[in-house]
Amino acid sequence: MGQALCQCSIGGAAASEANTKLGAAERASRAKKIEKFMKKLQTGVSAVKLSCTHPPSRVVLLLRGSKLHLEGAVEGDAEAVPRDISGFTVRRGIDPDPEAGHLAGTQALRENMMPQDAMKAFVLEFDPQRIRQQTPVEEEAPEQVIPLSFSTETEEEAEAIVEGFKLLSTSIRR
Repeated sequence: MGQALCQCSIGGAAASEANTKLGAAERASRAKKIEKFMKKLQTGVSAVKLSCTHPPSRVVLLLRGSKLHLEGAVEGDAEAVPRDISGFTVRRGIDPDPEAGHLAGTQALRENMMPQDAMKAFVLEFDPQRIRQQTPVEEEAPEQVIPLSFSTETEEEAEAIVEGFKLLSTSIRR
């Protein structure tokens, strides 16, 4: 009987070269997606900001330099100040709440949305440890993670925004 050949042993250098090309293609695709999302953020991404202390407000998320601005937020909403994007993460409205692990989203999402609409929501969390590293001495960095809760019209919009912010977050950390 003959020996069975493993497909992974066939091709050697050619397979390695194909993997390298695939990696380069993936990186190029990722870079294009990040660039496209950055352009979108510079012109504005529409969402509804949800809060426990203010009524929902339609905002436009705008990137100006390294700061994320929420134009159209309720006046006096302390959460809506420009935030440095160097220290953020993003998650879906259906992801576990770090403050209440047995629940999803955030308190603001749970108070303002029906559970069946959670796929239309996302949360941007600004981490004080990463922000502190980027904050000039004369400015005070927050002491705890600041979650900002948003909803969109459709699940697809939320998914596109989450994916864009994930790509952006990963590229900032590199």
